[in-house]
This record gives sequence, structure tokens and C-alpha cells, in this order.
Amino acid sequence: MGAIVAKAAFLPPPCGYQNEDVTSWVRTTSGEVVPLKLVSPAAASLDPSQSWFLLWSHGNAEDLSSSRHLAQVFADELRLTVALYDYCGYGLATGKPREDGLYSYALTLQNVLKRHCECRSIDAVLQHLLDNGAKLDHIFLYGKSVGSVPTVRLAMNRKFAVRSVVCACAQLRFLSSSVLQGVVLVSALASGARVVFPNSNSSVLDRVFGPNLSRVCRVQSPLLILHGTDDTVIPCHHSRLLAKRVADERNSKKDNCAVVLHTIEGADHNDIESTYFQLYFDFIKNFISQRKC
Repeated sequence: MGAIVAKAAFLPPPCGYQNEDVTSWVRTTSGEVVPLKLVSPAAASLDPSQSWFLLWSHGNAEDLSSSRHLAQVFADELRLTVALYDYCGYGLATGKPREDGLYSYALTLQNVLKRHCECRSIDAVLQHLLDNGAKLDHIFLYGKSVGSVPTVRLAMNRKFAVRSVVCACAQLRFLSSSVLQGVVLVSALASGARVVFPNSNSSVLDRVFGPNLSRVCRVQSPLLILHGTDDTVIPCHHSRLLAKRVADERNSKKDNCAVVLHTIEGADHNDIESTYFQLYFDFIKNFISQRKC
């Protein structure tokens, strides 16, 4: 079952960039090498400890080159650095596409953190940023489509992992209060099973691939969810399910941390960032700008 869903989810396009387009090469805990492209605004701060970052996880039929122009708009307008990376088997990244390959890229507190959580992929890129001076509370996450899977997986673990490591290893630079500044999900899936089998509402099948629905309630950062009402790839009700799950969880705990769902009327899966750009971007700009103050 997992192989069927994964085959539908992973559709790497022909590589759209070259070695010279890559800022850094990042090695995951499982040995794959992942390209990282940093897109910065003009006259950006040269001090990473004073900079803001957006860690960008792209959709299934994209590589990091697909988002370069959009990332530059985000960088210039929001005054932050966008970190673009590829999953295993995408672009110039080594390895084969798979769900655990998604996790390796965005997190790695390599030798320490891997003992405290099971992440294997979105990990390495985040660790690279932290190792080079970025602050955890100056980082936003962005995940579109299948990119919502590593984004949610990383976001749900980050606060707990840091607390665990701080308690065990006082020499680490993190504070227990450090937490990702915010999470943006665009055209997210509730689970891979619900994409392949639209009538499924089985919690067991939800855990087969991309189990965002069972994980998202553990995200403790502010959360913005955007989805087109006419999405024919991942229907809009996926994001409604995610938003409701988070809201119910936070309400039960009297947690006032924001979760905001905006549906964009008429937008489909692949035109939400183009045809509906202004509305899409304004929602994200407002969300991020409020949290950079």
C-alpha cells in the first residue's frame, strides 16, 4: 500500500539547474547529498543570527529551480532568506524518492538530535542553517502539496526535541523556549491515502503515507493553511480537516496559538501561486510580517 501511494506522490521532473546554482551541499544522516539554494533579498544582513529564514519544501513535480523566481519575490518583499532544497532523487540530490527521504533534509541535530526523534529528512537543511548561525525562532517553514509532509513532520517535533536536548546537553546553544516562528501549508494533503482513495476516512490508512492529519495537532507554532476551492489534485477539504484537527486540539488545551485557514475561491492546485498570486501572497505576507515584529 505504501509503495502505491508513494509512487503517486513522487514525480521528480527533469533537473532544472546546475551545480553552480547550488549554495551548499548538505549531507543527511543516511548519507544522501542534498543541494541547498539560499535566495536572499538585496542588501541582506550578512549576520545569520540577525536574519530571518523561510525553509521551503516544494511540491511533487518540482525541484528547487521551479521555485527560484517565486522565492526571490518572497525574499525581496518579506526581507528574509528563502532556503530551497531538493528531496532525495529530485534535481541533483542523490538517493531515491521516498517518504523518509523527505524528512532527512529539513532537520538534523545530527549526532545529538537523531537520538531523540525519528526524523530522517527535512532535517539536514535546518541543521545546516542552525550550524551557520541562524536562530530557530527566526525560521518559518513553508510546505506545498507533498512538501506539507516533511514540513508538518519537522514542525511537530521541533519544540519537544529542543527541550529534550537542552535538558540532556546543557552546552547546546538552544534555549528551551526556542520554537519555529510559524508554519505555512499550501494545498496540503491530510494523508496520502485520502488523495489516492478519496472516500477513505480510515485512521489506519491515514498512517500509511504522509500522515499529516495524525501529526498536525502536535504542531505548536502559529499555523497558516491556504487551499484553492477548485483544487482537482488535493481537494480543499484536506486543508479543512487539518485546520479543524489543530483547532480542536488547541481549544481543548486552551491554547491561543493561532491557526488560520484561508480558502482561495476558484484556485486549482497548480495555479494558486500564479493566477491567484496576489491573494495567496497577501495572506502569507500578513502572517509572516506580524510575527517578525
